[in-house]
Amino acid sequence: MEARDLGDTITFYLPQGSAGAEAYAVFQDRQHLGGFPTREESLQFALARARAIRETRTVPIRLRIEDDAGVWLTRDALAEAVAADSE
Repeated sequence: MEARDLGDTITFYLPQGSAGAEAYAVFQDRQHLGGFPTREESLQFALARARAIRETRTVPIRLRIEDDAGVWLTRDALAEAVAADSE
């Protein structure tokens, strides 16, 4: 999957954590969906939203996750590798 939006692609963004109780934010495209105390909780929330969307729409869904170095990693939201990497 490419790093740019194509057509009906839905993208969830998980930026680096910041200070505070809701350090890890989740965005769907440009809309802020929520904040979570851990990266794992933000990832699980994004994956649950991706599964819910996939049940009603056949569109590409991807995750863009910012690592500690500020580099954005792009993955298919429902690929097996995402679940394995989050453990």
